[in-house]
Amino acid sequence: TPGLETNNLSATQPRYTIRGITTNDFGIGSDPAVGVYQDGVYLGRIGAAQINFNDIERVEVLKGPQGTLFGRNAAAGAIHVVTKKPQPVAEGNVRYQYGNYDRHRAEALYNTPISDSVYTRASIVYNRRDGYIENLQGPDLDDEEQYSVRFGLLWEPSNTSELLLRFEYDKIDQDARQLTSLNPGIGPADPYGPYETDLDSNEQRDLYGASATFT
Repeated sequence: TPGLETNNLSATQPRYTIRGITTNDFGIGSDPAVGVYQDGVYLGRIGAAQINFNDIERVEVLKGPQGTLFGRNAAAGAIHVVTKKPQPVAEGNVRYQYGNYDRHRAEALYNTPISDSVYTRASIVYNRRDGYIENLQGPDLDDEEQYSVRFGLLWEPSNTSELLLRFEYDKIDQDARQLTSLNPGIGPADPYGPYETDLDSNEQRDLYGASATFT
């Protein structure tokens, strides 16, 4: 997408730029300059804007200003993530990946109708990896651990109306991004060398979400 730039080195501090407009104050409690929405719901804190992309239908990028339709924090534009709706068919899939540094990633999805007018859809993703940056003071750094669960229920009481309920939970408990300096006056100017730090760089987030849409 021309004019769009993203930086998600930190899951709790992602940065989005549209047409050169961004937020330099990207702490977990700040408002983003680019409005991020999921299924029409505004994600009011930048720390909640980086979600796990399981069972996503599409991502819409709307260049700003979008204040008329999307509110005051969409002066630069809006990013709208749309998840898949429950379908009136039974389907499912499972995917598993294994990689170096003991990476494990598992995904599962199941969709089923429970009556002629009510359908449910559930998905789960689990991802973990050991650290790969050598730490002289303890365990290797930059490990990953995240899982998310998403559930949706769709009720169609008539041919012209529907009620859609969505619920999700996302948990992160891993190392934060690691930084180094190339100034030899501060430390060895080797960004690929081992680290020596005794700081706790843990990055944690518990995200809960729910929405109801009647059309």
